[in-house]
Amino acid sequence: MEAVDDFYVEMNTKMFPGATERDIRTMMRAWRGSPTRRELEKTAMKMPEPEPGTFRKIMSEMRVTPAMVQRVFGDLAERLDSAASYTGGRPAAFGPQSKARICREIERRRKKEKLSALFREVAEREHRGMRTIQQVWLERDKWTGGRK
Repeated sequence: MEAVDDFYVEMNTKMFPGATERDIRTMMRAWRGSPTRRELEKTAMKMPEPEPGTFRKIMSEMRVTPAMVQRVFGDLAERLDSAASYTGGRPAAFGPQSKARICREIERRRKKEKLSALFREVAEREHRGMRTIQQVWLERDKWTGGRK
């Protein structure tokens, strides 16, 4: 737990250069001991009033905090946005090249492995049903130029 505390102190010291280690540890204790907003407000009311200069500095740092967090976690935020924008529904149909690629792979590996195992493996990789892959295989003469 102490190593985690040290990490947060170091991180917050970088984000809030005006805050001392003591201030940060006090904030951490307040957050840990205050599971609700009301309890956090009570804890904040008990804390000493900061100096006007310190208060201005903290307020100015609070304004830039969202931008700093966004810069640090930008990649994660982009991935979350793209995941949230997924509408669900049926996946797009396979194109002729995809079907030909799947058939070539199954053809190449079918002498060493069972077809059912191949269908299952390809279906998992392509995020499709096993029956869909089986249908592609059964119609392989359309995708492989008439070769079976």
